[in-house]
Amino acid sequence: MINPVEIINFSVIEPAISAKAFEIHYKQHYLQYVNKLNVLIADTIFDSLSVEQIINNSEKGGEIYNNATQVWNHERFFEQFTGQSHWYFRGSVYKKYSVYIPNIPNLLAEASSKLFGSGYIWLVAAYNTSTQRFNVLVQCFKNSQTPIEDETLIPLICMDMWEHSYYLDYQSYKVDYIENLFDKIDWSVIANRIPK
Repeated sequence: MINPVEIINFSVIEPAISAKAFEIHYKQHYLQYVNKLNVLIADTIFDSLSVEQIINNSEKGGEIYNNATQVWNHERFFEQFTGQSHWYFRGSVYKKYSVYIPNIPNLLAEASSKLFGSGYIWLVAAYNTSTQRFNVLVQCFKNSQTPIEDETLIPLICMDMWEHSYYLDYQSYKVDYIENLFDKIDWSVIANRIPK
């Protein structure tokens, strides 16, 4: 059984996202995926597995897989917004990956114009065996795809680009959504996603 992450304060990232929009996103979309997944895995071999294990062991494109990937993506999206910025943790990300932090919103916004339909935009790190260094990339994942299905990628920042995540507050202005939301990221969460 999968226990949902809890959000106590839906106004935690206002004004980037209104409390109403954040609550609808959480209660009407994320919790629906969690509940559906729990119904699907009840009394099966998946019942005692983690979300990651369910994704890796279920039929790609199947109902269990689709709900598990939506749960996983949503949880990474929600957990990076705590109401604190902890900007000093940006140094950990820069030191590890040599990424110029102020460029990231532009890269994410550029990717949003290339994502046809719904999905997620992720800032990921990928190890380059030729240079023996990490490259930081922005990648689009259609529908419910996740970066954890590629073992060469380290997922860092998630932007939910399904309409339910931004349309109530931003309509079609996806670039504004990304830029405003980026300013609300808790960098201590991102730093903790870096493998030790």
